Amino acid sequence: MKMKVIRIEGSNRSGLSKKDNTPWSMDFTKITVEVPFSTPDGWGNKEMTYEYGGYANLAKLEPLRDRLPIDCDVDLGAGTNQYDQPITVITDIKIPQTAAKA
Repeated sequence: MKMKVIRIEGSNRSGLSKKDNTPWSMDFTKITVEVPFSTPDGWGNKEMTYEYGGYANLAKLEPLRDRLPIDCDVDLGAGTNQYDQPITVITDIKIPQTAAKA
């Protein structure tokens, strides 16, 4: 489905908790999109953020740097969060040719 991508961010960090010295890690890429909404109580656009795998996926999105916001074809699927609960994630994103050539 077409979605307007407005923000892309990622992180790959790890360390030891200062509180109890247990290991922690963050490895993610997130894509924030803008979606229209209209209800009796409000209308306009809202932001939704989806996970797009690990930090390595950030490099795949480099052609979009300095080109946001941009409409992209996005495939959604099911994933799990850090608590093994089901969430909606981006499984694939197609970068428009005009952005990929630059």
